[in-house]
Amino acid sequence: SLIITFGDIIQLDVTGTKICFYCSPIITSSLDCSEIKIEHDDLKLYCRSKFLTIEEINPYLDERWD
Repeated sequence: SLIITFGDIIQLDVTGTKICFYCSPIITSSLDCSEIKIEHDDLKLYCRSKFLTIEEINPYLDERWD
């Protein structure tokens, strides 16, 4: 799983409803903004913000101790 936080949202468009689904989001990031786009069956989500923070990635493999 991956937890991403978008801060200072500039634009948010959500159409449809859906929970518990697998998708391949398109995430782009530049110096002035970050964007995510998800399209899955009847769900469409687009978010553009000034900041993107990766909060958590699981499973986390720490290979320093091998």
